[in-house]
Amino acid sequence: MFSRTVDGGQTWEPPRVIYEAPGAQTIGHVLVVLPNGDLLDVFGRTLPSSEDPAYDLAFVRSSDRGATWSAPERISDVVVAPLQDPYSTFLIQPDPSFAIIPSVAVDRESGRLHVAWQDGRFSAGVHIDIAYATSADGGRSWSNAVKVNQTTVDVPAFIPTIAVMPDGTAGISHFDLRHASPTQNAILTDIWLVSCRVGCDGQDAWDETHIAGPFDLGRAPYARGFFLGDYQGLVGAENGFLLLSAVASPDGASTITHADFVTVTVP
Repeated sequence: MFSRTVDGGQTWEPPRVIYEAPGAQTIGHVLVVLPNGDLLDVFGRTLPSSEDPAYDLAFVRSSDRGATWSAPERISDVVVAPLQDPYSTFLIQPDPSFAIIPSVAVDRESGRLHVAWQDGRFSAGVHIDIAYATSADGGRSWSNAVKVNQTTVDVPAFIPTIAVMPDGTAGISHFDLRHASPTQNAILTDIWLVSCRVGCDGQDAWDETHIAGPFDLGRAPYARGFFLGDYQGLVGAENGFLLLSAVASPDGASTITHADFVTVTVP
């Protein structure tokens, strides 16, 4: 559904359907504006199938300020995979099909589109990593998905949030479990930021900065999984990124979780 205002939010048009596909399900809609004024509504999609469901990322486009919308265009297929504590049966996310939530950013100078999401393709569906794709032509064609989290073994990474600096540098924050241990009665979790200035179509093009952790994700609220949220906050600034992220509080703290604000300088 979509509704728009043309008077600064004082009044709104009646909501209307901009994408409808019987039997399909969408999730995580993100609306972005290209420099030429086009609107893109980007979302995750579950498609009906005669066998197992199929998953992808897609978008619909409006070139007339939201009055009319295109048919859906595909960005990438998605391989769903579980996210759980590697040393217990605890689920961190309840249903992999609910976690195909894209994060989208637009370079306001060049118009380049950047999309990040969780994907199991890099581990043959064993666990999720952070996938990234980009488009230099307003979404008409897309690069192949590349893994950007810097783990090299079977370590899940999750909840990507993407932003772009004014000079075009892309940044993606995410969580991972590289410090999880079978000897700890905890789900040790860290927050990282990976960034790339040019040539971002390979994992080695991304530089990694540690943001927070390890903290015990097992202290987070439990809602069919340990839950820190579907999204975090990331903004591209002149010299780096501004990050707002949820963190599980330590044992004995007065709150279960808290939010940290961090400024990350990119050389």
